[in-house]
Amino acid sequence: MAAGRATSEQGGGGAAVGSSSATGSLGAVGGQSSQPGAPNGSSTNSAQPHDSSSPSKPGQSSASGGAPSTGGGNQPTSAPPPGAQHPAYAGRLASGAAQSSSASATLRTSAASPGSGSLLLSVMLTNTHSGAVGASDSAGNSYSVIADQSDGAGDRTLILAAVGAKSLAAGGSVTVTFPTSSEHHAALDAFSGVSAITGHSSATAASGPFASGAASASGGGIVFAAAGIQGGENATWSAGFTALPTLLVAPADQLATAYESAGSGSAQGSGSCNHQWMAAVVTLAG
Repeated sequence: MAAGRATSEQGGGGAAVGSSSATGSLGAVGGQSSQPGAPNGSSTNSAQPHDSSSPSKPGQSSASGGAPSTGGGNQPTSAPPPGAQHPAYAGRLASGAAQSSSASATLRTSAASPGSGSLLLSVMLTNTHSGAVGASDSAGNSYSVIADQSDGAGDRTLILAAVGAKSLAAGGSVTVTFPTSSEHHAALDAFSGVSAITGHSSATAASGPFASGAASASGGGIVFAAAGIQGGENATWSAGFTALPTLLVAPADQLATAYESAGSGSAQGSGSCNHQWMAAVVTLAG
C-alpha cells in the first residue's frame, strides 16, 4: 500500500479458517502480556465518512470457494440473576488509525467511561507478525486478548477486554502494544453493567460476506462484533446490529464494529463485504 494514505472514520466467501473457545463466564479479565518494541505511539483524529474501494493489497491470500468455518462452540450460560444491572452500550471513548510502521499506538479518550462497566478494544493490524498484543490505560486497567484472528496473509483482527474496569476519565489514554505492523486501526468502546464475557468466536475468508461463527450468549446481554477488512467496498452489518463508526485507512482498509442485544442461545457477527476479511464476536453478560 502507498505510504501516507489518509485516515477517516465512517458511520457504519473464500476458503476460510476460524476459531472459537469456551470462556464460560469470564469476569475481571486483565493482565495480558504485551509485546516489547520501540514505542511509536500514534493516534489520529476521525474524519468524515467517505466511500472507497481498492484492489487487493500485495501479498494478500487468494483462496476461493467454500463457506467460512469456525471451531467448536462455547459453553452455554444462564441469564443474569434478578437484580443484576442490565448490560448496555455506553459509547465510543477513543479511536485511531494510521499507516506507519510501529509497534504501539496511544489513543486519547474524548469521554469518560462508566464508573462500573467494561471496556472493549478492537484492533486490526496490517502486514504484521505473530506475537503478543496487549493494552493498558491511564486508569490502571489491563486488557486481555479475547479473540485473535489472522487471515494468513500477515494481518490480524483482535478484541481485547477489561472487565469490571476502573473508570477511565475523559482525556485519559489507552496504549496498545503489538508486533511491528505497517498499519493499525484501534477503537475503544465502553459498556455499562457488563461483569462477564460468556463466549467468543472468529473466522476469516478471502471474500465476503463475513461471519464470525457462533458464540454462546445469555438473554439480556450484548453481542459485540468486529470485522477487519483488507480493501474492497464498505462493510455493512446484518439486520439487528447497530453499526459503530468504521475506521478507515484510505482507500479501503477498514475496521468495522457493531453491537446488538443478545438472546439466549448463540450469536454471531455477520455482514457483507467483497474482500479479504477477519471477523470476531464476543458475548457480554451482566
